[in-house]
Amino acid sequence: MSKKISFGLVTMALLFASFVMVGCDPGNNDTTDPVGTTNLYLYDANKEGSNIVVSAMDAWGTGTAFNMAFAGETYNPCIESIAKGGWGNTVAWNTITKGTLSGYTKLFFKIKSSDYDYIIIKFPASGTAGDAGKQYFLEDGKALKDGWIQMEVDVAKDFGDLAATAQAAFYWQALPLVDGSTVPADEVFYLADIYLTK
Repeated sequence: MSKKISFGLVTMALLFASFVMVGCDPGNNDTTDPVGTTNLYLYDANKEGSNIVVSAMDAWGTGTAFNMAFAGETYNPCIESIAKGGWGNTVAWNTITKGTLSGYTKLFFKIKSSDYDYIIIKFPASGTAGDAGKQYFLEDGKALKDGWIQMEVDVAKDFGDLAATAQAAFYWQALPLVDGSTVPADEVFYLADIYLTK
């Protein structure tokens, strides 16, 4: 084999390898969500998980308009949650079978918002927090592409046992709380890839 042919084949092989590597790059500074039988998904944008919570969705009386299949540029689909002037901007899983969340210790999710710098998570009837929600600042997460943030929550530490929990909610409201306060209409946040691990 001549040197010219050999060099050409090596060049083609390198170009092919580069193409494959670029093709595998998710393009969002993100790694694939860990896949395993212990992952429990509240929302799975990429359909990677087979273990998904079945629940009716609710806005908890806030009037929030949410789209569970919003065609985002980075994550398609994702959840779009738009405030409509109620007490909060809320997406809630409202009819989770009790016991479904038992034993899960970590919560992971992706979030994007140009309106909010924190999100409140609530697991009513959880062992530690009871009906109290916990506030998480987006700046504490890992920056992804296009304004998305990867968040991690220590469920065992912040909420305790979720065995009696039949609801889960992500919402925003102004803190500290003021009676009668409302959220400005049309403020938005987005969610993707929400799952718990043991």
